[in-house]
Amino acid sequence: MEDLETNINAPFFVLPMRPRTGFLKTYLYIAIFFGIIGLTDTILSVLLSFTSPVYTYLISAAVFLFFFFNLAAIIIFKYSQAERIAYVLPAYHLASYLFFFLVGLALLAVGQTPEWLRLLLIALGLIASLFEIGFSFYLLKKLDFYEFPLQ
Repeated sequence: MEDLETNINAPFFVLPMRPRTGFLKTYLYIAIFFGIIGLTDTILSVLLSFTSPVYTYLISAAVFLFFFFNLAAIIIFKYSQAERIAYVLPAYHLASYLFFFLVGLALLAVGQTPEWLRLLLIALGLIASLFEIGFSFYLLKKLDFYEFPLQ
């Protein structure tokens, strides 16, 4: 038995590491969903003057959970060797959440919001939601996850 050599590092046992794309594809569809929620929220609250405490709590809770989902997404992308461009959306979501959270805290501390600032924040929210949706669709197309019907 001494002349039997085993090598667990032999090329036969080494499988090539390929990036897993299932989570990234799911993440992009979830990002589109949250972009649509952002657009809907802006339309309901600004254009239709819709306010409901239950609706506000539900949206706030969903966005809060999405913050932690983005933290997890960065870790999963790293582990699954996703393309570097996949990190843009989670990093963007984290940065925008922190930005709007800090602005909200500042406005709460001041106690009033000037009309120009309210309009600016609404515009930034719309732009953020449109970017989220557009960039998600761009990545779906770039990474061959989705065939667009109008080609």
